[in-house]
Amino acid sequence: MRCVAAARYRLYRAPTSPRPLSALRAAATLLFIGTTYFWMVPRYHDVAILDEPIHYLWHATLLLSGLVFFWRVLDPRPYPLGASLGTRLAMFWFASLGNIVLGFYLSFKHRLLYRAYEEMGRLWGVSPIEDERLGGLLMWVMGGMTFAAAMLMVHRWASREESVAARRERQSAALDAASRAAKQRAQNRTTAIGVLVFATGVLLLTFAVAVSYHYAGLRSGR
Repeated sequence: MRCVAAARYRLYRAPTSPRPLSALRAAATLLFIGTTYFWMVPRYHDVAILDEPIHYLWHATLLLSGLVFFWRVLDPRPYPLGASLGTRLAMFWFASLGNIVLGFYLSFKHRLLYRAYEEMGRLWGVSPIEDERLGGLLMWVMGGMTFAAAMLMVHRWASREESVAARRERQSAALDAASRAAKQRAQNRTTAIGVLVFATGVLLLTFAVAVSYHYAGLRSGR
């Protein structure tokens, strides 16, 4: 029991400095984005498709980087043990933006990048360039959906921070403390609404491009 209590104390005690935690969150975000971009480099992507052990390594590294990233973003502990609402939003924003930018590039490029699929074959008789563009469009759409799902978590963090601020407001008799708590709640609410509007716009734009892409393909096939 003492060992468990000691472990819980080390896990939940307040850090002496927020800098190590901030560096860890930045590293988790860069690892998440960098792992995705690394495996989309043509030479590494082709090797991962054709070589079975490398293929499993590809998925293992993606899974590991994703677990590290979401472990830091979805940490239920309040600030300063967990990330602040603004930090969580920034991590989600950078990760989703990286995915959307990559999907956008793959959707509108005119040069074939990946040769491994010529060996592996393709479903439904899709041409190589259309296959890669559809893959990029799927990545783009999924990136937008991930952003939208993140907004649900943002709402949860905003509500939690409001509850904490409300408790502090009730416990504090100082008017200036109550004023700061009210401003923080308003800022959190405004930030969450703004990012939600942005995510909705990204989703609408994504589906509009998907529909346009589909009908453009139909017209070109006539």
